[in-house]
Amino acid sequence: MTDDGLEELKISEIIEESVPTSFRTLTASIYYNLVSYENHYNMIQNKYKALATTWIVATFLGIGYLLTGMEVALPVNVLLAILFLCLLSAEGVSLLWFLDVGVYYKLIESIFQQTLLMEKKYKYLGRSHHNIIKLHEERHDPMKFLSMFYSSIILFLILIASICLSFYLYKTGSVYFTISFIVPVFYFVFFFNYIQKT
Repeated sequence: MTDDGLEELKISEIIEESVPTSFRTLTASIYYNLVSYENHYNMIQNKYKALATTWIVATFLGIGYLLTGMEVALPVNVLLAILFLCLLSAEGVSLLWFLDVGVYYKLIESIFQQTLLMEKKYKYLGRSHHNIIKLHEERHDPMKFLSMFYSSIILFLILIASICLSFYLYKTGSVYFTISFIVPVFYFVFFFNYIQKT
């Protein structure tokens, strides 16, 4: 610890000793504000997960509509339309994944670290964040869960897109139809083996 850190620690101890009641109230209010921000960002993350689920349901509705044949004057093959629909949906879900994990998870993590430090320094604030760390030591990392949620949706959409591409290439008589199906399947198997090992 540097001299500035020791000096800061001594100053905070002097302040805490001189005005214990108001200092406790101040630290408790800062702590509870941080917890409320943490809860707010958690709610935003839950909304992104709900939006991703809605997105996948809307994609399946679009695929079902395209497969019914009700759209008669479609200028492109139905299989290619499903292919593009799945690829665009996968791109949309990946953007939600970026916002959820890349932005809001980092905000939650920074607030979590600060509340953890406050709980360590001021015992009267409770130990809720320390208990969360104990839970995560026994179980998997929350980042892994978030990544599994979004990546499984994206991989499933890519698998559907590759099946449509394979059928389209098979119907047109192309020799590449097997490659367009086998490559995503191997990617799928590799991904789930990787997730199970970590």
